[in-house]
Amino acid sequence: MANFTRDELIAEARRIVGKTDATKGGADDTVYAKLVNVAIGDLCRDAKALKSVFFLDTKGGDKYVPLIDEILWIEQAQFMPLGGGMPVPMSLLDGPVLPTVPGIPTSWWWTALNVPDINGPSVRTIGIHPFTATDMDDVIRVDAFQRAKSLTAGTDVPEIHELFHETIAIRVAYYAILPYREKHSLLPELRNEWRRGVEEFKEFCSPGRKMATKVHDTTGRRGLLRNMVR
Repeated sequence: MANFTRDELIAEARRIVGKTDATKGGADDTVYAKLVNVAIGDLCRDAKALKSVFFLDTKGGDKYVPLIDEILWIEQAQFMPLGGGMPVPMSLLDGPVLPTVPGIPTSWWWTALNVPDINGPSVRTIGIHPFTATDMDDVIRVDAFQRAKSLTAGTDVPEIHELFHETIAIRVAYYAILPYREKHSLLPELRNEWRRGVEEFKEFCSPGRKMATKVHDTTGRRGLLRNMVR
């Protein structure tokens, strides 16, 4: 199976939907391009598709550390002492510690801040306890599940492994069908295909996997889906 580009993902989704282009009642390329990025984000969230390590900065006297946009959620966090030394594991708390004090951070919690405008949108943030007394760069290490990059050009290829590019197309088709009630008979099958893809991705990415996971043959199902809309 070869990599799908964004344009190929759109074409596959259109074949499943049966409305191949805007002149035949389907959505236009602009809508489909947005749905591709939504579908990739769904796979990252549901199947924990991408995992990486990030290093965050702290500001002296500030108990809040804003997260960069690539981070979906954190699995574990550690404080990395400047100049070396053993990392300090940080435990996840259910809520904030107040008041907090300066020192070496040993715990963290999820929160959000309205910065710089208190009336503006919230910024995804973690709180740390204790807080650092001085500015420090790259001292909070987080092992986190991340977003995939958005596809901005028709030739862009998802970061997701190519075995699961058809799963992305299935999700795009699911969203594209929602406005058309006459196509809703396809939704249960598309939901089932999505769940299969998510579970297979989880197995594929499992650290204990001994051999390459055999992904189910989707060729027959794709044909059935296309036949159902003719």
